[in-house]
Amino acid sequence: MPKAKAKAKRPVPRPPLRAGGRRRSLGLVAVAYVAVDYLGHLSPTWHGRLQPALWAALALATAARAPFYRRWDAELRAAPRFLAALAFMLAAFLCEAISVRFVSTVLGLQWHRSESLRVILVI
Repeated sequence: MPKAKAKAKRPVPRPPLRAGGRRRSLGLVAVAYVAVDYLGHLSPTWHGRLQPALWAALALATAARAPFYRRWDAELRAAPRFLAALAFMLAAFLCEAISVRFVSTVLGLQWHRSESLRVILVI
């Protein structure tokens, strides 16, 4: 009789961090982003200066943390499917745009023909 396979161990999730942990920085970044965005209403000059600086700081922070991301293998495995879905959506959008353009052109020609006949019949 064959032996029953042992169940694979499920990964144990990490416990949530306390208020003093790393995740507090995300809240501060969100508050800073909203504050700089609101500054666009109060002072467009300061908004114009601070928004690119905030974006640059966020880009640098992201680039600094990227090498330590634990799930790059899963991200890279999912990338081809994501790109295929993106290409499919763009192809569907192109098809829809061509269809709308074609229908608009045909309906426009029909409308012009009917109007030209109406003008000829009135005259």
